[in-house]
Amino acid sequence: MVLDIQRALKNPGEKFGLFINGRMESFEFAGDTYEFIVPLELKGGYSCIADTCIIKAMLRAEVGTLCARCLSKVEMQMDILFSEEFVREADSENPERRVYAGESIDLDSAIIENVILSLPIRVLCKQDCKGLCAKCGSNLNEGKCGCRKPHMAV
Repeated sequence: MVLDIQRALKNPGEKFGLFINGRMESFEFAGDTYEFIVPLELKGGYSCIADTCIIKAMLRAEVGTLCARCLSKVEMQMDILFSEEFVREADSENPERRVYAGESIDLDSAIIENVILSLPIRVLCKQDCKGLCAKCGSNLNEGKCGCRKPHMAV
């Protein structure tokens, strides 16, 4: 997703409305794949002063992945406060600052980072997910699997 900042660069300090609706590719994080189910929505405002542009918006995304216990599909609605600062030139003292070039800002990496920071530590289909049977692999949320319980050694 790209934000055209041409008007903001020509009108320093003026605030502009922002509404972007678009699709993004899936991404991987911590060994799991996450996909954006519906187009993302970024709504808010932005302004530029000198070579610094500030975006403050609400990011709405619906993200899908697999449950960490039973591997069922999980869909999460996310509403994230998106507040980012972009500068024209990289700064060796602040290498984490986001850099833009020309008259547009590529928002993809900032969006993905904000989504990752909003993910739960462990994605579950429900809090009391029973997971998979360790012996046959059946989803225990759908009922008992029929495997005999392992005997405990005395």
